[in-house]
Amino acid sequence: MQLKWGIVGAGRICYDFCLALLTCDSHEHVIIAISSRDTTGADNIVKELDLGNQVCTYGSQEELFQDPNVDIASRGKQQRLQS
Repeated sequence: MQLKWGIVGAGRICYDFCLALLTCDSHEHVIIAISSRDTTGADNIVKELDLGNQVCTYGSQEELFQDPNVDIASRGKQQRLQS
């Protein structure tokens, strides 16, 4: 079964997580959505990593959470900032 990932955030941690996912077997893991405060950050990651048109970009995490195609979401945040 292929896990369809949603990435919450467009900062360095999320970018690095996307890079890590891209090293995994694409039959097991695929990035299908990225959200950021506005779509610019998400669009930049899609462009920089050449993810193509299959990745949806959202302007809020709430929008990403509503996507019925997302199986699992990863929220990138520095540990000292998590609450």
